[in-house]
Amino acid sequence: MRLKRLFYAVRPAATLHWLDTHPHGTPPMRLQELLAEVDIPPTLRDTMAELISVKSVTRELGEGTVPRVIADYISVHLDQPVPVDVPLAPDAHARAADTFRCLVTRFAP
Repeated sequence: MRLKRLFYAVRPAATLHWLDTHPHGTPPMRLQELLAEVDIPPTLRDTMAELISVKSVTRELGEGTVPRVIADYISVHLDQPVPVDVPLAPDAHARAADTFRCLVTRFAP
């Protein structure tokens, strides 16, 4: 497998993990910060730090076997059931509409 693809799975897994422990915040955009703010095993932290380091100096990481510690982390955090009975904040729809209008105004051609 192309190792660069791991980042496309680790980021959402780490984001869900972060949201589980920080339910009222906004997750960091940088993967390093995101991983720093969640409780992960040292082996996962070290493995991810190594991959991030290699990725910072080359566009392609090549192919290889997915490290077990990363595969397990992705499985744990992406294979969770989606809670469907969680109530939205009373102003959630209005905030979403305001945000959407702001983004359209800002980025529309």
